[in-house]
Amino acid sequence: IISFKSPETPTKRLIFISSEIQSNMSNKNASSNTDHQPIRLLARSKQAVELYTLPDTSSATEATKIKKGGTILHEGKTTLHVLSPNGQVVFIHDVSVGLLRSDLTENSANYKAQTFLKEDSKAVQLAKCSPRGSFLVTWERHSGVNNLKVWESNNGTLLTSFSCKKATLTGLQWTHDEKFAFHLVTNEIHIYDANTWKRVGKVRCQGVSSFSLPSVKGVAP
Repeated sequence: IISFKSPETPTKRLIFISSEIQSNMSNKNASSNTDHQPIRLLARSKQAVELYTLPDTSSATEATKIKKGGTILHEGKTTLHVLSPNGQVVFIHDVSVGLLRSDLTENSANYKAQTFLKEDSKAVQLAKCSPRGSFLVTWERHSGVNNLKVWESNNGTLLTSFSCKKATLTGLQWTHDEKFAFHLVTNEIHIYDANTWKRVGKVRCQGVSSFSLPSVKGVAP
């Protein structure tokens, strides 16, 4: 859904519907048979970023009491933390070193967050993951150079960057499968191939101010 204003009408909406929405309802039920995974809770305080593992709520016999204290991923002054969509990776920003990455698929001894970006990231103020967690997008205060940056979330390689004076990450979004990325600019939304970051199209909307895409594959109602 793309919302915008024009002099002729106070508000207009342009609906962008993917053909994926027409998929069979059986896809919705397929995930119900997957193994239950413990719930991971990420908490940030003034002292540290900690990971708590909650009991599996699918079983009534599981204990509901959480052990006091979590696994410390990083100690120090942090400004933000982001948990990947599948809960396997955590990104933490420390003002003294920049963005850090903690791989939660490793043994607990290796949970400690480590630097991974190929460029300086101390100035980062906002961050989020793409729907499948393949990309990490960050925003830092505009200083005359591109400040909205897209990184490869596994190895920290800078893939592309844009100029964005407003402190927001909503102007860059992916389709649920991460095949295409949409970027909001003045009066247009540019469409990119997310593998090559070459522009493959655009949507012209006079006065467009925001837009949204589904983060999961749609199913018929």
